[in-house]
Amino acid sequence: MAYAALVSLLQTSERILEFDPYFLTCTRNNFDSFKESITSLISFLDDCSPICTRATNDLITKIRDAAYEAEDVLESLIATHFLHKYGSDRHERFEKFPRSMEEVIKNIESVAKKAKKIQQDGSGLHERAIYTIAGLSGPASRGSKSMVALDNDLETRILEQLVGGRSALDIVPIVGMGGVGKTTLASILFNSQLIKETFDIRGWVTISQTYNAQEIVLAILKDIGVPCLDGQRNGEQRLYQSLYGRKYLIVLDDVWSTQALDDIKKSSPENDNNSRIILTTRQSKVATYANSCRSYHDMKLLDDDSSWRLLCKEIFLHNDCPPDLVEIGKLMAIRCRDLPLAISVIAGHLRKESMSKEYWKYVAENLNSVLKTADDLILEILSLSYDYLPHHLKACFLYIGFFLRHFVGIPVATVIKLWVAEGFVKPSGSNCVEVLAMEYLKDLIDRNLIFVHQHNSREAPKYCGMHDLLKDVCTQKEKFLCVMNSPETFFIEESKNQRRLIINQRKVSLRRDSDDPNYLCDIIRAMPLIRSFVHDACVSTSFVRLISGLLKVLSVNGIDTNC
Repeated sequence: MAYAALVSLLQTSERILEFDPYFLTCTRNNFDSFKESITSLISFLDDCSPICTRATNDLITKIRDAAYEAEDVLESLIATHFLHKYGSDRHERFEKFPRSMEEVIKNIESVAKKAKKIQQDGSGLHERAIYTIAGLSGPASRGSKSMVALDNDLETRILEQLVGGRSALDIVPIVGMGGVGKTTLASILFNSQLIKETFDIRGWVTISQTYNAQEIVLAILKDIGVPCLDGQRNGEQRLYQSLYGRKYLIVLDDVWSTQALDDIKKSSPENDNNSRIILTTRQSKVATYANSCRSYHDMKLLDDDSSWRLLCKEIFLHNDCPPDLVEIGKLMAIRCRDLPLAISVIAGHLRKESMSKEYWKYVAENLNSVLKTADDLILEILSLSYDYLPHHLKACFLYIGFFLRHFVGIPVATVIKLWVAEGFVKPSGSNCVEVLAMEYLKDLIDRNLIFVHQHNSREAPKYCGMHDLLKDVCTQKEKFLCVMNSPETFFIEESKNQRRLIINQRKVSLRRDSDDPNYLCDIIRAMPLIRSFVHDACVSTSFVRLISGLLKVLSVNGIDTNC
């Protein structure tokens, strides 16, 4: 996370001068030199390949730590002396400037000198000299036709069941392991022209392992464009009325329990007009329960030939793979264990990198060296795409991975605002940071690490998401943020040095009462370095006062002024 830490530090140092342009007049040269060191370190990381020598990786870790330490000192100055206006004279402010600032400047300049030496001789920028970032681009959208075309028979069978067959409401289950392409197939069917012409109403909702029945209903209403005037009340009745007498198609994506299906069926009228529900699940028992009268559609792993064809279609516009890459490419397709998700993500990476035989051989050797169980192998394969990400995208990718899974996806507008507030986006020329953040997002989409769940009227991403397996990858990577799912599984001692806290459980109490069994306030007091707090719930004003010391990001559903 060194890149994000440096960009944030540079922005914070510029804020110092915005608060007081006369600040540190007597040491302005030192401060300008400090900023130049930060800029040179950012340039170093821009030139540095994700595949570095161990010594360079160790230096990058030191750069991150030095940047964090320096920003802590600067933000302390802003909060203590500028925001609270302690002292009107600039010399008085300088006297109160933390003595540790001199030390952190020395640390930054020290690592900058080491980075410059590596940059000049080029010995540590790459593990091998050929691994430069090519920046190749190409379409890699989730639900690309290339993936489905590999199993035309399955697509045809499901399509026939959707548009034909019995007039009664029919549930069409699609079953398979994570990453096998269930959501992709459902998405292409859902967006096909024939389906659009056949059904009056189409709606999509992602359910996942934990869910709230009322929120799912509201999410479907939102997706089909029906406002729920009563807020969260009477959602089931409103959905039933909206679907009654209409020919509808509802997709229930990633269903883990039969109870979730029962909850939705309460709001699904039997119109006797060929309405349909598509259900995707990893659980065969859920599929059998959903449609006990018929067999479900079981998605299997691809065979070797199909895997290779998919890899080609995802990388090359006309499936024209250079002859010298065919043998290595086929090996990579096989090492992906014929899992479409793994193939698609690796393809998304290879599209962006060098189209050289040596580079492809390197990737193939890494896949070949992993001798673990199937699930671990998949995670290892998917982890490669994170490891190879440019430094400026790593923090952005991990940040999305720790968001609680929303029923209609994660709002892109929220992602952009948080990335900018966190300081992940480096300003560049005349482009505003929001535009640059959108470019970051599109890059992650092109790499098949993020998928677009819904577009707006201008065909720009509106809601995005991440596959569960990729979320698992995020949890195994650098601990640059802390997630609290429940008080029982949260360990203060392990989290006290964390800078970001995300709470993924609405029921976690935010009362200031010290006897609160959820002890969240005690946790906050034990995390003095916290800079970002994200919680999908309302908080009290007293809690905001407690946490607002050096806070940079506060993302909550609202603030209750009555407590």
